[in-house]
Amino acid sequence: MKRGGFLKRRKALNAVSTNPRQKELRNTQDAVNAMIRDDTAWDGPAEVKTCGDDLKKLKAICAWFDSENADVKSSYKLPHHEANGLKAVWKGVSAAGNALMGSRGGVDIPDKDVAAVKAHLQ
Repeated sequence: MKRGGFLKRRKALNAVSTNPRQKELRNTQDAVNAMIRDDTAWDGPAEVKTCGDDLKKLKAICAWFDSENADVKSSYKLPHHEANGLKAVWKGVSAAGNALMGSRGGVDIPDKDVAAVKAHLQ
């Protein structure tokens, strides 16, 4: 018997498994794949521009905003979602995380908010 045949049967059994935990993990991965685009080029300023003056949409695509100046467009930082569809874009998440760590001059947000923004991006 070839080893490849055994592995194919094992994968087939896993694919139709009735184990609730395996089904849950598969469903979770499908949900993550539906929410994140990893094949899309990223242009954060273009996504912000697409939002126009819609601050509700801007809040949805950014990881942080200054709640004391929520009516000012420049208060929204670290965009990482598409403005249309609101899917997270992996390259946007990566860019936001890098900026949070100091890349490209960093981002000016309060130290007390950094942990929450990191958690959101993860």
